[in-house]
Amino acid sequence: MYKVTSDLKLKVQGVIKVFPVGSVIKLPEKSAQMFIQQGKIEPIKDEHFLNVFQGTVNKMADKYKDGLFDYTRSQNPEKYEQFNQVENRINKYWNAGNFESFQKELDNWKGIYFELLKLFKVKND
Repeated sequence: MYKVTSDLKLKVQGVIKVFPVGSVIKLPEKSAQMFIQQGKIEPIKDEHFLNVFQGTVNKMADKYKDGLFDYTRSQNPEKYEQFNQVENRINKYWNAGNFESFQKELDNWKGIYFELLKLFKVKND
C-alpha cells in the first residue's frame, strides 16, 4: 500500500484515473518503485498505522467511563463480542498492510465504542 504524495494519474482498466494527494493505493512493486523515485507516492509504514490507531484510541479514551466494558460484557454480550471481532479485524488488516480496510474497521470500532458508551451512560445517569 502506498500513500499518494503528489497528484497521480494512472491508467486503470483502460481508463485514466487521478488519485489526489493523500489517497491510498495498491500497486505492483515495479510500478511503485518508479513512482517512489519520482516522489509521487510513499510506502505506508507501520508508523502511519500506529499514528492513526493512537489518534482513534485517544478520542475514545477521552470519553471512557469506569465499568463500561464490565457492564457491556454482562448486559450486552452480543455488542461486546462485535466490538472484539472488529478489533481482531483491525489487527488483521494492520498486519496485512491493508490501510483502507484498517481505517474502515477502525471507524467501525470507534462507532461501536461510542454506541456502547451512550448505552452505558443512559443506564448509569
